[in-house]
Order: sequence, then structure tokens, then C-alpha cells
Amino acid sequence: MNSKERVMAVINHQKPDRLPCFGANCMATYEQMEKTQAFWPQAHEVGETMARLALASNTILGFDAVRVPFCQTFEARALGARIKPGKLPDDMEGIPGIDHPPAFKIDDTPVFPDDFLSRGYIPELLKAVRILKRSIARKIENSGYQGSGRRNKRFCPALYRRRL
Repeated sequence: MNSKERVMAVINHQKPDRLPCFGANCMATYEQMEKTQAFWPQAHEVGETMARLALASNTILGFDAVRVPFCQTFEARALGARIKPGKLPDDMEGIPGIDHPPAFKIDDTPVFPDDFLSRGYIPELLKAVRILKRSIARKIENSGYQGSGRRNKRFCPALYRRRL
């Protein structure tokens, strides 16, 4: 089995030759950034850089899937939330977060504007997914999942699929 077959077997409740290894959240390390010369914040903002860093989770770490994006602010930014940069000690760039959320509650059903996929860094995320699909589609699974909670799982993937 190759990596993609292994991941898809597990998703489809079949037995893989071995358990696949991948992270459902961020799969980027500073060592990967050094080796690929793909650093934050550019890896959050530029599709080509995002794809290069994502691919490193397979080529450097040997994971069976790759994942973009590296943070969970893409939809929030596109819906109007103010985003704060991720800062770590020694001026290292970290994962950004939501500074002030837009005026809706966690249980609200999201209403996506018609131009949602052209807002914020969503176009760059879609570019990264297209790059990854072209370069790895047959052998590695791209877990380009974003959002949390059942409502986001239901709404967001359908929006992205229309553009890929």
C-alpha cells in the first residue's frame, strides 16, 4: 500500500497494511521550515510556500498525509475577524490567532458571502491545494480540512470543492 491507499483504507473502515501516520492539526516544524526555506508568515499567506512546507511532512517526516492550512484563521479572516500574528520567544513566528471575532455566536449557522472564496488568504489556500493535488494526488492524501465542529464540517468542504 502507498500512503494514500493506507489513509483511505482507514477512512473507509478497511484494514491497512500498517496504521497511517499523520496529524489532523498543524504538521509543520521549524526544522521543516529550515530545510524547505518555507517560513511563517509566508507559509500562511502564499500558496506555493504553503504547499512546499506541507509537502515536507511527507518528504522529511515520512507522514502518510499532508495538511494545509497550518492555522485555523482562514475562514475567520474571510468572515471579518481581526487576526493577531503568532509570536513566540526570540521573535520566532508562530501560528496566528483570532484577536477579535466577528459578531456571531458559536452556535450560529454560518452565512457565507458569495465572494467568500476570494477573501483573505482563501485564494492562496486553494492554490496550495491545487499544487499539492498535482504533485502528490496519487500517492499521498491531502487532508486539507479547515474548521471545527459539525457545522463547519458540513458547510466549508462543499465551498472548497466547488473551486478545486
